[in-house]
Amino acid sequence: ADFSHAGGKYASLIRKDLSIVDEPHVPADPTGKKTHDQMVDDLRVQWGASEGPLGAPWRPSNVDGIVVYSGRIHDKLCRIRDRMVLELSHPERQEYAEGMAWWDSLGMGAEDRANALKQLQALTDQEVWSLVKPIETWLAIHELSHGVGVNGHLENGKESEDCSNRVPTCPMQYLTWQEKRRYLLYGEVGGTGALCRQDPHHCWKLVNPKG
Repeated sequence: ADFSHAGGKYASLIRKDLSIVDEPHVPADPTGKKTHDQMVDDLRVQWGASEGPLGAPWRPSNVDGIVVYSGRIHDKLCRIRDRMVLELSHPERQEYAEGMAWWDSLGMGAEDRANALKQLQALTDQEVWSLVKPIETWLAIHELSHGVGVNGHLENGKESEDCSNRVPTCPMQYLTWQEKRRYLLYGEVGGTGALCRQDPHHCWKLVNPKG
């Protein structure tokens, strides 16, 4: 469903968006602090969104709408796959140093890296769509939880992939860039557990579905 603004609403509906980021038409940062490329990157990593009134607790009756950007998820996973292939194909290049440090952290030998390269090269765009499905499920719970007043996991008041005391099983946790790579290699994806109940996030305590 498309966004519905207040009035007579008793449930939050999720819209699925298959489009990718239209790079030439991404608007400029109104604050002037970010470049065009940074604005594009921000949209590419935004896989879901919820909109509602500012300054009021969110609940199903007042949340305007929720969207899961399935097309962006697919596009980003393909870009990650392509980057990993380039790193393994040209490990000597300086621009791939950070990625190669990640490969080193996995403790893979030459044979393992060769097998990983073959695995990634064989991963078709259509097969990547099958990897989108579990992320859609996770994000549906994540965004619906936003819609009943639950924050994402915060660091200094802002949603963060690298927040303190990470709880990878909580649907409100965000995937780091390393975890996105592991998902492509090993099929590991977080956010499949219950809302966390421990410090500092207390996601379960924030749920407010009534009103």
